[in-house]
Amino acid sequence: MREEPDEIINTGFDAAELAGITVSTNPHSEDKDWPEYGAECGLNFQFDISENRDPYERVLMVSLSEALWPRKWSDDGKYAEFIDVVVDLACELATAYDAEYIPLLITIDQYSDIAPTGMPFAGHIDQVPQLAVYSESLLEELGGFEALYGGEPWRYAELDSGHVFAMTADGPWRNSEFTDSEQRDLQRGGTETDSGFADPFTALDAGEYGTDAVVAKDDIAPEFTNEALTLERVYRDDSDTLRRVKDDSFVRRLIDNGNALGELPEDADPDSERLSALIEGSIPPAFVRLDDPEGETIVSKTLALDIETSKFELLVSLAQTAQSADVSDDVMATIEGILDELGEMDDQDGIDQYIQAKLL
Repeated sequence: MREEPDEIINTGFDAAELAGITVSTNPHSEDKDWPEYGAECGLNFQFDISENRDPYERVLMVSLSEALWPRKWSDDGKYAEFIDVVVDLACELATAYDAEYIPLLITIDQYSDIAPTGMPFAGHIDQVPQLAVYSESLLEELGGFEALYGGEPWRYAELDSGHVFAMTADGPWRNSEFTDSEQRDLQRGGTETDSGFADPFTALDAGEYGTDAVVAKDDIAPEFTNEALTLERVYRDDSDTLRRVKDDSFVRRLIDNGNALGELPEDADPDSERLSALIEGSIPPAFVRLDDPEGETIVSKTLALDIETSKFELLVSLAQTAQSADVSDDVMATIEGILDELGEMDDQDGIDQYIQAKLL
């Protein structure tokens, strides 16, 4: 039996209230098929109550706008509280709608790649979201935690409704204070490697040099723009931190299992700590390691390119080509040769076209 439009909307409102979110009852839009309502913290609730909606299609899309990103919050504690609310909201919505699948999609253009577009759902989920709620039957069809995450995910919970909640360490919450929900009894699962994300500098010994691609906390966004990325020539000290080669100033702490190692050094300003884009891209240690602090790496050569194409995406593509953290000398030589050729090309449009056609 198909739900009535008012029932669909009221169900979403009730679930939000249970999660501690008050949604305005005055719609933002005049679209009768897709009414949209606003809530605090920049959340928007957009319902699909159109008559031509297929039974398996989504009935609600919650847009977190920019509130999901730490740069919008001056207080890490408040950001952690917000992520707690996001976790609880996903669980409450799954229970209220008896939903098969509720994924957190970091950018809207990922919808067609991650969310199912037909039945059966299990045949249309090609990627693993960083936060999701599954029905028990869907999780079983997908092969369970072992098939999806390589074991128990970073945080997970079995809900009273029969749904299963799962969260990986590699979300925007990576460097926040969030560890466990106050609303949900989340179990601690596997390590950072389960989600395929790792800090390449943890493989370096104290005193070893490398090149990092970092962003300021204020520049954290759904995508790493070329303008936001800064090359830092660093070395790993004996306290699990990276420092600039030129003046020993603090850059960032190393990350393990989604958490920063150790405390901030006494000489560090908390606002000046940088975040590494390389962790998000699963960049292998061979791409960052330097024998000579003034030498070049895959990372430094990529960031030096004068291109409009995303340098972050290029690095990720090259890392996927390498396919292993233990990159062979031949593979490294091939990749370095390609980057050297690109660096010598004068045709700006030709460089971007070559990258799009051959490397991405």
